[in-house]
Amino acid sequence: MTYPSEGADSSKKLIRRLLGEKKLINLATKMPNYNLSFISSIDLFNHVKKTIEQYRFTIDLKQFNQNIIDPIKLTFDSKVYNKTLQEVVESEILRQLDKTNNNHIGYFHQNIFKYFGNGWVVPEKGFELYPFFQTTTPF
Repeated sequence: MTYPSEGADSSKKLIRRLLGEKKLINLATKMPNYNLSFISSIDLFNHVKKTIEQYRFTIDLKQFNQNIIDPIKLTFDSKVYNKTLQEVVESEILRQLDKTNNNHIGYFHQNIFKYFGNGWVVPEKGFELYPFFQTTTPF
């Protein structure tokens, strides 16, 4: 089982659809200069591209079942929202896909700090960001 089954684009197709049919390399070299002091336009392009490539469009039954689904909640949702069980499961699938994609956006936010320079460090694991020269975290 995969969802959404109709019109699910791969990340490469999505990038081409969002950016047009131009070759990505040509687009990257002809893109506008955003004049950001902490990241070059090409690094920004590549950072956005990498995030889009990680987006998830489908989920199979094994992946769906990796998350514990509360059958009582599904039953309540079905009755409260007047939806069939299939509609409730489809909503849960979309919620799982959205959560995964939101996590990718979170990594986008976190990893953009590596372009700040001046001692900023993005740890490979964890979530605290701090200038390298500090001996303790500011939090």
